[in-house]
Amino acid sequence: MGIEDNQEQFAEAFLAEKKAKYQAQLKKIINVELTPGNIGTFLGKSLSDLSSLADEASHDYASVKIVPGENQTAIEDEAFKFFQLNAIPELLDTIEEKRKTLDIVNKHIASSLIKVPTVHTPPDLREDPESEGDGEMKPREDCDRLKLVLYILIHDFKLDLAEAILTSGVNTPEMRRKESYITVDVPELNRILEVCDEVGNRTFVYNRKKVFEFSETADSLRAMKKHEKRAWLRQNPGSGISFVEGQHWRDHVAVYLSEEGEPLLVEQKASDDQKIPFKEADIESLSSVARGENDQYRNFWTDEKFGKHWGSLNAIADKLVIDRRALERAIRGIAILPMENRLSDAVGNVISKAYCLEEVAALLVVRELMQHTQEMREKQIAVRKDNPATQDIAGFWKDPEDGRHFGSLNRIAEKLGISRRTLTKIIKRELGLFIGIDMLRDEGGKFISKVYCLEEVAALASVQENQNDF
Repeated sequence: MGIEDNQEQFAEAFLAEKKAKYQAQLKKIINVELTPGNIGTFLGKSLSDLSSLADEASHDYASVKIVPGENQTAIEDEAFKFFQLNAIPELLDTIEEKRKTLDIVNKHIASSLIKVPTVHTPPDLREDPESEGDGEMKPREDCDRLKLVLYILIHDFKLDLAEAILTSGVNTPEMRRKESYITVDVPELNRILEVCDEVGNRTFVYNRKKVFEFSETADSLRAMKKHEKRAWLRQNPGSGISFVEGQHWRDHVAVYLSEEGEPLLVEQKASDDQKIPFKEADIESLSSVARGENDQYRNFWTDEKFGKHWGSLNAIADKLVIDRRALERAIRGIAILPMENRLSDAVGNVISKAYCLEEVAALLVVRELMQHTQEMREKQIAVRKDNPATQDIAGFWKDPEDGRHFGSLNRIAEKLGISRRTLTKIIKRELGLFIGIDMLRDEGGKFISKVYCLEEVAALASVQENQNDF
């Protein structure tokens, strides 16, 4: 075996070891959960970790591989491709969006927080901090629950923070608690929250309509002590709930703010103080959805074997930006089989029916295409030579809005000087290029069975040609 062969084997072994290492690091960055304790440093650390990962991966790859061009961008591209780190650029964009969200949160707190001259949630006669999660009392420390609540309102519920009214109180010198509780009144979601940015203080979430039905207001709730609030909640089931931080606080708040979480707004008995007010799933037998804040498939379970993502209808509706009820109507009567009682959600509840995101998305695309097809059929769009919209390229229809040209695969093959067989191979790899069925008529007035966009197919063919892939 020659020296060059030994060097090549060393390089392959070296890169294989680094690949496993870097994929593990990326997974760790993606899986970080957002908490009241880390929201202030979360984005900065994510950016720093991603930057270090990109630099190390590029350096290691370039140390054993020759990269054409040898500029940093080319090296980074090749390294990301080899180590399967292509998610990094998208992650950087996602983090930038989150940074902008937190900027909005900070500005809203600075400009909109109303401070009243009374104590918000006066202390009980002896008010000790409540343990959060592990049962141990900890020294006084602060966190950012208010910021996280407002982040959830924007990120999860797409709410304008102008809809969130913030009110804090004052603390007297003799009070052990140094941070005031703050009311977050959200009429749009029918919720009132009370949070304190000091560890050891429970969070209160109220059904706003129920509060008024039971003759209370946000002001009267502020005047109650903690034990009075809890007693009132127990006397009026469905009016709200309180809980200590514990695990997955961010996910619990999001659930309580949601319409689907409304039935869960029931205060626990005193003996259940330290229990999370959810029916926990048996995590030994159920797979759990992703909780990482940087995970693009947060709230979905990933089937690694088939590359599919499974989640509740709520999660799918959020991901596809579609109304939950509209989504239910869309899949009604369609043979999409759910995964029943095999997944747990972000707070440990069993998801009774989980659906495949990709299958549902494909269904919605087909339905949208069918609707679009019908609209175009009604317009009787044709590509006849006497149609002004086709005079610049014979045999194609030109979209007057964006100037793109649409026609049959035969016409596109003829225009590009590529065989129909070769073009078909290219098209099969890119299902997204398919536009619709019977959307246009040819010169003879007959419907074109399958329609494609000339410009999109040409761009793909050019890329494939450069890669010698067909």
